[in-house]
Amino acid sequence: MLHMPMDHKDYDDFVKKYGSLMSGKPEPETVLMLLSYLDMLGILVKKNLLSMDIVYDFYGMWALTMERLLMPLIEGFRKEWNVREFVNCEYLFSEMKKREQKGASHG
Repeated sequence: MLHMPMDHKDYDDFVKKYGSLMSGKPEPETVLMLLSYLDMLGILVKKNLLSMDIVYDFYGMWALTMERLLMPLIEGFRKEWNVREFVNCEYLFSEMKKREQKGASHG
């Protein structure tokens, strides 16, 4: 069974508890699968192949939680490996926040 770790403070704390995202351990593998999935959703939204409204309707209530949990891991991974991975995941979070603010202003 996959376990999504949710008790980390930042990337260093995550690595200390579970291992690097490239360690192959179960928790980091779960995070990588989720990041890859969200990155793919970000590509589809960016290319207008998937409506942000659909993504937000499905994930809206989790948008800020996902960003809060995953952006420190993305940033730490980028720093550790000197790469610019998961830019579409970051794009998706940004669009979800915009959509949330748009919804709040109409509510």
